[in-house]
Amino acid sequence: MKTTVRKTGVLLFCLLLPLCLMLGGCAAETPSTAADTTAAATADTTVDAPAPASEILLQIGRPTLLADGVEKAIDSEGTAPRIIGGRTLLPVRAVVEAMGGTVDWNGTRREVTLRCGETELKLYIDRTDVYRNGEKTVLDTAPIILGGRTMLPIRAIAESFGFTVEWAPETQTVTLKREQAAVPGAKEIRLTVGDRAFAVEPADTAAAKNLIALLSAGDIPLDLSDYGGFEKVGDLPAALPADDVQTTTAPGDVVLYQGDKIVVFYGENTWSYTRLGRIKDVTADDLKAVLGTGDVTAVLSAKDLPAPAGKTSAVVFFSCTNNTRSLAEKIAAAADADLLEILPREPYTAADLNYNGDCRANREQNDESARPAIASEFENIDAYDTIYLGYPIWWGTMPKIINTFLETYDLSGKTVIPFCTSGSSGISQSVRAIRAYLPQVKDGMRGTASTPESDILAFVENNK
Repeated sequence: MKTTVRKTGVLLFCLLLPLCLMLGGCAAETPSTAADTTAAATADTTVDAPAPASEILLQIGRPTLLADGVEKAIDSEGTAPRIIGGRTLLPVRAVVEAMGGTVDWNGTRREVTLRCGETELKLYIDRTDVYRNGEKTVLDTAPIILGGRTMLPIRAIAESFGFTVEWAPETQTVTLKREQAAVPGAKEIRLTVGDRAFAVEPADTAAAKNLIALLSAGDIPLDLSDYGGFEKVGDLPAALPADDVQTTTAPGDVVLYQGDKIVVFYGENTWSYTRLGRIKDVTADDLKAVLGTGDVTAVLSAKDLPAPAGKTSAVVFFSCTNNTRSLAEKIAAAADADLLEILPREPYTAADLNYNGDCRANREQNDESARPAIASEFENIDAYDTIYLGYPIWWGTMPKIINTFLETYDLSGKTVIPFCTSGSSGISQSVRAIRAYLPQVKDGMRGTASTPESDILAFVENNK
């Protein structure tokens, strides 16, 4: 399944974002000029960004947003999205921070800088040029200052940060959805009740990833009990890492409760949960009819999605800090390839990557026999003729989980093209290590999260 950033249909209107600036943690009065916003923006940049959301929903006239179902005030002044002159105006700071990013304003240069993950956008008032990680492109609409607020075009921002934009005119809502890499055997969870199988798209949480790893060992039967007339609750065979936040659920949401219980919602509730995923393409009435009003048995499983017909290339990558992910996404887009992520069965923590001490990464790299387990299987790897294999450089070579991948899958007869991310070390040592498995492997490329698109296009073209 191709999961590079896809374009949504052309909106019938131009979505714009106003830059809602904060001062000292409180909403400041709307500045009368762009220069007046400089101090406010600077003061706000030290605030830690919240955990990145996968879905952000805003509604015209409503002064709150929903980030993965958690309702948050846009600011303390009651600012709400609104439509002016046929344009939908959204609060950029609240939205970008919900994405996990930051916003900076330079009044002297009349410059807005947005950062999310490894992507940086620089936009300028009354100019259509925008710089994405230093690469210049052109906007359809120039940022402007309107009523003391800085207005930015949402589509360029959302798609640059890996989100799609959806507009629902009947409810006047704007929904931003984060695109995620396909993980064979982990992209889709199945919840089967009787003869109905529901597809569950996993949340981007440690609990969801650990659940997928648990399912890689086999299906999980569930005895679900009804509670409150809006949910079904069942015990899991093992506890999962909880990261509970106050959440307003909707029909189809699947969450973790108390660390070892799975909850499937056919109604709504507000409580402290950890998200596991969401059932796709189902109505509340349909879900309630299948689940019924009493206890029910179900089966949880993880299913790999087949490669699309005619797809012959895949970008397979391992990334802990998103640097390699960013480069992998660009290569997948340039090569029209599927994007498949190698997930470790035991996720790496910040402490595991603290190279100044006796961390897990150091121990693995110094142990020739180390082979970290992969969370789930790549069932469709045989469908691809070309594999772009990406990884960061650890201690001058590839992480040992790449050895696990190469020893698990037979890539003989395929075109294998390595690429790596590194601040200084080259790719040659890792290529020599890969040639011990695959003598036909190509020389590959060393890059970074900000490698220019022109270099990536040349890399893909030269390896056809």
